[in-house]
Amino acid sequence: MTSELIIISVLLIYIGFLHYQLHKKNQFLEKLLKKQIGEDSILSSETIETIVHKIKEAQKEAQPNQNKIFEDNIQNFILKDEDKQVLYVHYTKNKEVAEKICNEGFIFAESFHKTAELVTNDKLDFVYKHYLRRQFGKYVVVLAIGKEIFNHYINEIKQSNKILNIEQVISTKLHESDDNTEDVYKLPNAFIKGYVNSETGEIFENSNFNPQYNSPDFMKNILAL
Repeated sequence: MTSELIIISVLLIYIGFLHYQLHKKNQFLEKLLKKQIGEDSILSSETIETIVHKIKEAQKEAQPNQNKIFEDNIQNFILKDEDKQVLYVHYTKNKEVAEKICNEGFIFAESFHKTAELVTNDKLDFVYKHYLRRQFGKYVVVLAIGKEIFNHYINEIKQSNKILNIEQVISTKLHESDDNTEDVYKLPNAFIKGYVNSETGEIFENSNFNPQYNSPDFMKNILAL
């Protein structure tokens, strides 16, 4: 027997061994599929469709949600006029809630900063605060209070010698309390710039927005609170 024949024989034996191993693996995989999907449906068209559907769904779950909040136009909408306005963001899961805030105002309990986060033009700070708050929803409501109004009532509070929060002074106190028996307030919708969908990048501007809004009730609140 020549060396060529020996090599060919060895190769044929090796190929046969590989086919045997592949056959064993296929049998093993088929058993696993039968356990997962059912004996009768194995290799049926319905079964293949089911497997493909499950794989697609798993891929969707594995992919992170799109996040467009850091795009320039979104950042510009949120942080524009930061030098003239005090800016806050509030996250919610429901578009209806964001719409209601634009139309009616922002309701908060005694501690305003539990649900509203102060933001500035510091990108790193914004990134940190976004990832801290995004669990509360993809809709980001933007609150903006003119610094002229803000500083005016800060000074009025100082002169009154009272310990008051500026957000309470420029809001309406509601005749109700939350689960923790804290007072509840509503910030006027004039201080709501609008909201964005952080996943799609859609911007919804509030037609009632007026960061310089002033009301005689604000001064009355200082005297009453």
